[in-house]
Amino acid sequence: PGQFFVNSFLLTYRRFTSAQELLQKMFKRFHDKRYRETEQARQTVQYRVLALLRAWIEGFFEDFAENNEALKPLVMDFLQNQIQTPVHKVSAMNLQRVYEKSKEAFERYRRDNQRYLEEVARRDAPPRPLSILDVNVKDI
Repeated sequence: PGQFFVNSFLLTYRRFTSAQELLQKMFKRFHDKRYRETEQARQTVQYRVLALLRAWIEGFFEDFAENNEALKPLVMDFLQNQIQTPVHKVSAMNLQRVYEKSKEAFERYRRDNQRYLEEVARRDAPPRPLSILDVNVKDI
């Protein structure tokens, strides 16, 4: 049920917020120290924020590709500079690698898709009209 909810959320969040605002809210929650929240509960929340970020990057990278100018610096700053606890530093380094691999895979997908569309357009293009110069007199 958890992964289903995460995917549903990532498919629909655009109806009520932007990708940039969602990232900022996630980062704020990661650092939030709520009254009465134990250290263990805080680490669980932080882990879940990182898990959501990973699911977003791996499954919906087009959000980052479309908003690359705005989102990549936010994500990289968070992963490289804002995560201080050793337990989450490893996750942050892994997420940086996941980001780069997802970016490469998305770019490869875009290139392959563009090549395919160009091939289909060439193959399905209507034949050019014949001109008088295309007809050989001997064929008549």
